[in-house]
Amino acid sequence: KAFASKDFRQYSLMVLGCLVGAAAYPLLLEPNHIAPGGFTGITTVLHYRLGLPIGLTSLVLNAPLLLLGWRHIGSRFVVKTLLATLLFSLLIDAMRLPAVSLDPMLAAVFGGVMLGFGMGLILRGGATTGGTDLLARVVHQRFRALSVGTFLFAFDLMVIVLAWVVIGAQHALYAIICVFVLTRVMDQTLIGIGYDKACYIISHRHEAIAGRVLLELG
Repeated sequence: KAFASKDFRQYSLMVLGCLVGAAAYPLLLEPNHIAPGGFTGITTVLHYRLGLPIGLTSLVLNAPLLLLGWRHIGSRFVVKTLLATLLFSLLIDAMRLPAVSLDPMLAAVFGGVMLGFGMGLILRGGATTGGTDLLARVVHQRFRALSVGTFLFAFDLMVIVLAWVVIGAQHALYAIICVFVLTRVMDQTLIGIGYDKACYIISHRHEAIAGRVLLELG
């Protein structure tokens, strides 16, 4: 019963995250040609240049990664990621919502907020939307010296440079703002709004450690 309740909560967070994150594209990012890093950033550039649908193209790019992830990471995580990727990609194309702003700065900030909040909820649901998140995990499994964060930063930088070349310098700069806001909001969504944190220290010398923490650290 507890597992069923936990699964329901995780899938609910995942679905809600997909809805919020996907809505950022038709409402703000797509009409302002902002490519917020990752695979959807690449597909945003392709949409601008070739008119390809963002969601469907992202799904096609993710397919080989999901197969690779199945081999290297495990089936349970990849099944959730597959569901989140399918839902997220389909919703981007299916939600034909009118743009709420054609001001690129507003789109970069609020698009980043929506996308970061959505991605944070998806991660709290125990999944990702595939793309560079999944690729980074697979690469880190093979090359431990290369951290997930370093890989994601390098990939996002490459996408922003691509947007600079294809769409223009101004849109690439807005994309940097969007990625910064997205990252901060996603981290805050994962951590929570409270400032209190707990740290569990397991040691045979727990009494000595507790004494020093209470007396010396304040």
